[in-house]
Amino acid sequence: MVVLERSFISIIADLLFCLMKSFFVYSAGQLKYTRPYLIELVYLDGIQISNLTLIDSPSWNVHPIYSSNIIIQGITIHAPVRSRNTDGINLDSCTNTRIEDSYIVSRDDCVAVKSSWDEYGIAYGMQTQQLVIRRLTCISPTTAVIALGSEMSGGIQDVRAEDVAINSKSGVRIKTGVGRGGFVKDIYVKGFTMHTMKWPFWMMGNYGSHLDDNWDPNAIPVI
Repeated sequence: MVVLERSFISIIADLLFCLMKSFFVYSAGQLKYTRPYLIELVYLDGIQISNLTLIDSPSWNVHPIYSSNIIIQGITIHAPVRSRNTDGINLDSCTNTRIEDSYIVSRDDCVAVKSSWDEYGIAYGMQTQQLVIRRLTCISPTTAVIALGSEMSGGIQDVRAEDVAINSKSGVRIKTGVGRGGFVKDIYVKGFTMHTMKWPFWMMGNYGSHLDDNWDPNAIPVI
């Protein structure tokens, strides 16, 4: 029994050492690879993610992409508040989704709504639409509870958010820039309880990051 306990402690110590080393390598800009997501689901129809607790993701926690008929319900997310890009739920080019009854702590956006990026998203043209967000508790000290973009080149429409308790820098944030194209429209928000709020609504049109140099300077987003 003593040997087993020591072995388990040794494994945990090694794991913590690797995680800390990865964090410092990333912070120094020396990481050669992108950080993985905890859950990524691609080209699926009929998804339910429920009754899970996700802890210390190295990047985004939940990322459904190019999928439809999704329920995300009753999950708890604890992301490191010192680690960048640890978004809670990133919905990307998806149709007919419910996100409800969940608790999210993140250094980045708690719920991010996206639809691909620049010329590739414009060419593919797959919207995120028919999204319902309700009964969430969200903590994000530096960014937003619900962010639309900045990758929104396929278009975002028909988003309904209600009954959300917030401790964050902003409640709803639209992020976009020249070259994105696409659109954001038909966004409805009701019943937000806001604490420690700097901007209830925050919109930025100067996001300048691009995948490559082939983006179109004439692709102006419509909000």
